[in-house]
Amino acid sequence: MKTLGPRASLWIPTAFVAGLSAITVIVGQYEKGPALPGSMIVFVCFLPCVTMMIAQVTHRYVSGLEARIAMLEQQSRQGRA
Repeated sequence: MKTLGPRASLWIPTAFVAGLSAITVIVGQYEKGPALPGSMIVFVCFLPCVTMMIAQVTHRYVSGLEARIAMLEQQSRQGRA
């Protein structure tokens, strides 16, 4: 099985949030009843989870970039010596 690259893994949580938002808006428009539809409650409850997931993925990606920069700086210092 082929794994997704780091850039693709950054877009997966974003696509999830966009899909969840679309479902909430579509269901909310057609639902009759209380001012706050049930789908909105699900959307609001999922937001902290999704925000945490996006933060973790972004942190891993940035940490990897920082490690690559540190490695390149070290190689550049060794090349000068």
